[in-house]
Amino acid sequence: YLWWIIPQTIIIFCFIIFLISYLIFIPILKLKSLTITFCIPIAFIPIFLLIIYSEINEEKLEKNLISYIIQLKNQVKINNDIIVAFRNTSKYAMKPLNTYINIFLFEVSNGVNVTVAFENLKNKVNIERFKQLITNLESCYMNGGDFYNLLDKTQNIFFLPLIFLNVSISFLHHKES
Repeated sequence: YLWWIIPQTIIIFCFIIFLISYLIFIPILKLKSLTITFCIPIAFIPIFLLIIYSEINEEKLEKNLISYIIQLKNQVKINNDIIVAFRNTSKYAMKPLNTYINIFLFEVSNGVNVTVAFENLKNKVNIERFKQLITNLESCYMNGGDFYNLLDKTQNIFFLPLIFLNVSISFLHHKES
C-alpha cells in the first residue's frame, strides 16, 4: 500500500515528466507542436506504471486469497467472531490486504458501524471474489450466521476450479503416457 499515491501527486509527476521531456526534445524536434504531441504520451508514464503495479498486486492478492480464507476459517472455528478472526489473521495477510484489514479493525474499534466498515473494506479491493466474500461476511454478521460454515463453503467454491484444473491436467498426462 503506497500511501503517497494520491491523484495530486500523480498529476504533479505527470507534469514534471512532461516538462523534462519537453526540455529534452524541443532542441531535437525544433517544433513546439510536434514536441508537445511527442511529450504528452511520455507524461502519462506514471499512470501506466501505477496501473501495471495495481494489476500485479491484485493478481498476487487473488492467488493468496484462498490461504487467507483458510486462516480466517480456522480462527472463527474457535469462537465464531469475525472481528477477532480478522485481528488474529491480519498479520498473516499479504500487503495490501493486511493494510485494508487493519483499517477495517481501526474503524470498528473507533466506533464505526461494522456494516459501514465492511462496505469500506469491500470498496478498497477490485477483486470480485474478495468483494463477494466481504458481502457474505457482512450478511453473516448482520444475521448472526455461522462464519465457519460460510468460510468452509467459500473455500470449497474457490477451490473447485483448481480441483477441476488439476484433474484435467492429470487426465491429459495420463492419456499422453
